[in-house]
Amino acid sequence: MKKVTISVKMIHSAYMVLSAAKFSSLADADKKKLLLIARAMKPVSTDFSDFAEDARKALKPTDDYDQKIVKWEETRAGLNAGESENLPMSQKEFREFLYNVITPYNNLVKETLEAEEKKEKELEFEPISKDAFDKLASVNEWQVGIAVEMEDIIAE
Repeated sequence: MKKVTISVKMIHSAYMVLSAAKFSSLADADKKKLLLIARAMKPVSTDFSDFAEDARKALKPTDDYDQKIVKWEETRAGLNAGESENLPMSQKEFREFLYNVITPYNNLVKETLEAEEKKEKELEFEPISKDAFDKLASVNEWQVGIAVEMEDIIAE
């Protein structure tokens, strides 16, 4: 068994990668190990996803934020298309909403999520062999950065 203590962010990222990975070229024993690794990561990843959704909802700056965002996005689309009349918001309202509402909200959500992402969790699972990892990485054509992170976490 392998014990790893890693950040919630790394667990969430690794779980998302494993969830989309192709296992078909691996031996059945390695497929089972990967399934069990993913199962060990899933509660942490799910909790983080739920936390992120809750944070986005709870931290909304106004009750009508969603409706205002729709108007802001329609205005942005119109401005990008070169329109300047008959937009849901004036250009001044558009800029003010961006700088006074959207940006502070996004920063608050980001700050809140970063604090959660930095928390460390301990996982225990049976790692896959280096050879099995090489096959997994090859079949899935992971970028080097993803492959290195995944190898550190799930391989012997």
